[in-house]
Amino acid sequence: MPEYGRNCCFIFIFLTLTALLSGCAAWQSHQAQEFMDAGHSHANSVRMFGNPRVLETYGRVSGDSENPISLDQLIEIQALSGAHFEGGIYTPDFIEQTEANKVLSLASTVNESPDFVAGLVEALDMAMSRLPDFKRLNPYLRIVAAPAGSGVSLTTRQGIESDGVTPLTVLIAFGEDMPNNGADWWVDAISMAAHESLRVQHGITPPGSAANRVNNSTAAYLFGQCAVAWFTLALDASELIVNIDVDLDAFPGLVDGRFAPDMRKIRQIGNESRQGRTLAFAYLYSLAPEDEGAIDLLSPTFQERLAPECDAAPSNVRPFSSGIE
Repeated sequence: MPEYGRNCCFIFIFLTLTALLSGCAAWQSHQAQEFMDAGHSHANSVRMFGNPRVLETYGRVSGDSENPISLDQLIEIQALSGAHFEGGIYTPDFIEQTEANKVLSLASTVNESPDFVAGLVEALDMAMSRLPDFKRLNPYLRIVAAPAGSGVSLTTRQGIESDGVTPLTVLIAFGEDMPNNGADWWVDAISMAAHESLRVQHGITPPGSAANRVNNSTAAYLFGQCAVAWFTLALDASELIVNIDVDLDAFPGLVDGRFAPDMRKIRQIGNESRQGRTLAFAYLYSLAPEDEGAIDLLSPTFQERLAPECDAAPSNVRPFSSGIE
């Protein structure tokens, strides 16, 4: 091929790839905005594409407008080291420098919470022990705390190599206006890191025949709650109550322990991730209908019912959207 032909071909491929990535970024931003509009403080997503494979992460916290930042704008405030992963807790470099955040210094919160740090590592080690393919890629879990309302977003792309390190980044909102701010931030960080780690595992080795976007999302939200339970157990807590508000019209039979969602109503909720979140928490309700939505994740009876889901999720996604007897 003449030199100009090769150059034109390269330019065409570059422009096409740029358009595809830009389109994906816009879609991720739209999905995140849907969560913001529904009252959530943060949203994250991962995807894998290409050959050789590339892992892309996107995270955003709430805010009137999106405020993208880059990795070089982060500072590490706490290193994390587990048996199956390395990682760190980060914050944008402008956070600790502002007068408004001196009262609510995340670094101080972390320094004053050694038990929470240890519990987080233990819970994520439990999660990683169930994700053999992701674990083999030497995961580095980067947990970024950004102010609620700032609109901070972060996109990362990393080639996946068997002999390298595979970073996974999640953004978790942090702010004075968040209820029970200290403990809630740790719970959100653990559930989201486990959730997205399961997504990576599924990207490497797709799960069973029932897998689809909604069912995969449901499994990821459930796996996140498994990690929350492991975190709380690591703290030697006696109970962890999760209050679940379910539209019982969309889940006939739920109060009797029957999980049979009306997907016509569930689809009206929004994108696949929001549908999965709704299905996951309704499924938790179905495991302990006698608690009427006030579920103790640490109850021995509930733990016995939940444990099979925690163990099976990495390789065998259940047909949640079709109902489970």
